[in-house]
Amino acid sequence: MSAIEEAVSSSAASAEGDVLFPLKGKKVDDVAPRMRFAPSPTGSLHVGGARTALYNWLVAKKGQLDFTSPDSEGAFVLRVEDTDLARSTRESEESVLADLSWLGLIWDEGPDNAEAKYGPYRQSERGELYTKVANKLL
Repeated sequence: MSAIEEAVSSSAASAEGDVLFPLKGKKVDDVAPRMRFAPSPTGSLHVGGARTALYNWLVAKKGQLDFTSPDSEGAFVLRVEDTDLARSTRESEESVLADLSWLGLIWDEGPDNAEAKYGPYRQSERGELYTKVANKLL
């Protein structure tokens, strides 16, 4: 195991609120896929973004059908890439979410789901998680 893999592995979920890695220790072929769509809320949903969201949603839903175990972590995850502070707006984020909903691409985890266990789902809110992993690598 490489130093990076060890650092990431050792920082997996714990009761103390460490960083969570839902597929830690599992073989990729043995679990439902966790597919992420990461729109940038700088305007309306683009047709290319809608296509990518559709493909990821289809793979996630197919995986959920194939892996029906109750502890399956398969999901269609929406994580908003709002790091372009000059152009990102909540209005654009709401517009993108509304467009995805209109298309029927309903996410399992995302910024509007307070009960999701692998958040936060806005990139700008994930700094603390990245700092914890970076510190383990140092």
